Amino acid sequence: MIQYMEKELLYLSSEKSKKHYEGFLYFVSITLILRCLPLMESFSTNILVKVIIGLLLVFIIFQVLARKQNWTVQLKTWCEKYKISLPVLYIVYFGSYIVISVFI
Repeated sequence: MIQYMEKELLYLSSEKSKKHYEGFLYFVSITLILRCLPLMESFSTNILVKVIIGLLLVFIIFQVLARKQNWTVQLKTWCEKYKISLPVLYIVYFGSYIVISVFI
């Protein structure tokens, strides 16, 4: 009974930490969407085309980054392998986002 409870606690803590990395991927996808939407909207003057391109962009980025469970697991194992904490991951992403957005 105790072993079962230990396994259950380990599984719950693993799922909880997986949610943190999933939240990070949502954050990355939302910032990418906010950065790319003005670029995509400048390609056309037709409002309907702008809306369709914007919705397609949102759908593609969410499907690629945020909805793939495999990316979450890979990110978690990579961070655990190199001993990178989640706040450091946010800081590095935010810093690289600012540097890249200055040059684009």
